[in-house]
Amino acid sequence: MAPAATHVQLVVAPSNMLDDNFRLHMNHRHGHNLPAQGFTWDVSQPYRAMHRRAHSLEEFDHEHSPEPPGAAVEFALRCLMSNRLFGWREIAGTKGVVSAFPDGSYGIRLGSRGNRTETRYFSQIDRVARILMKGRFVK
Repeated sequence: MAPAATHVQLVVAPSNMLDDNFRLHMNHRHGHNLPAQGFTWDVSQPYRAMHRRAHSLEEFDHEHSPEPPGAAVEFALRCLMSNRLFGWREIAGTKGVVSAFPDGSYGIRLGSRGNRTETRYFSQIDRVARILMKGRFVK
């Protein structure tokens, strides 16, 4: 007689979880006791890193949907802003340079024909990530 198949539940990708939902996920699925008070973005990041590592080393009763393509770029952009790293920078694996600004916006510089660059400014982090990944401004 064949062993019964174990059911592994599929849950949302961690990058698509708000910090409070991620905290609840860690408490209910991974046995932690993380308090809501003070669980800010910068506090959640080490737990998110630990969570990724735990899933690569152990088997759980759940697995996560794949991370969206822009998740790593969005994380890098949030780090620039959170750490007040203003000024033009390259993000590995992207096409162009980006600058975070104190008002919460981002500037993107992309090369164009004739080695000229074009600069545009955006406030939507997901849009900035898409543009940097494609290497062209999209409407």
